[in-house]
Amino acid sequence: MSALIVNQTITHYLSNSINVNLLMLYASKSFDKIDLIKLFEKLVKSGLCLIIIRIILNMYVCQKCQIKWNNVISNICEVINGVRQDSYVSNIVWNLYCLTVIIGKT
Repeated sequence: MSALIVNQTITHYLSNSINVNLLMLYASKSFDKIDLIKLFEKLVKSGLCLIIIRIILNMYVCQKCQIKWNNVISNICEVINGVRQDSYVSNIVWNLYCLTVIIGKT
């Protein structure tokens, strides 16, 4: 669906003789690559309420996971990097993390 929207937008502007500039971000693995220590340092430096940071921290401390592949379940593993990809809060945290990288607030 996203590709269709991008294609239609480009077609519209080109048919009206308007230059089109396109920037694409491939971020499919970026949730997995976030360093949690750096993430929370950035959140503290950003001035976010410490209670909110504590709530988010509790979501990520001592995370465990198992992998199921071909109906075989792995042993329990500790998760040490990345943010959850299934929560609304993780999307916000990921955006804050990326924004602080972009504007240089490290």
